[in-house]
Amino acid sequence: MKKLIIIAAAVAAVAAGGAVALRAIVSQSDPIFEANVEALTRNEGGGFGPMCSQTGKSGNYRMKLCTDCDGPMGDYAMDYVAFCN
Repeated sequence: MKKLIIIAAAVAAVAAGGAVALRAIVSQSDPIFEANVEALTRNEGGGFGPMCSQTGKSGNYRMKLCTDCDGPMGDYAMDYVAFCN
C-alpha cells in the first residue's frame, strides 16, 4: 500500500512539474511574433490594402509607410508590418 501511495505522489509531482514547465513555455513569447500576428489578424473582418511598415526602417522590401498609406512605396525592413486600409 505504501508503494502505491509513493507512486501516486510521484506521478502527481511529475504532472505538476510538467504543467508548470508548459505554462512557462507558453507564456514566453517573441514581441516580433506577437506584432506580426496582430498585424495579420487586424483586418480579418474585411479586405485589406498593401502591406505597410510601422517603423519605417530602411530595408529591402517594397511597401508603404503605415503613417502615409496614400503616399509612395518605399524600401523598408520587414520588422513590424501591417496592412493599409
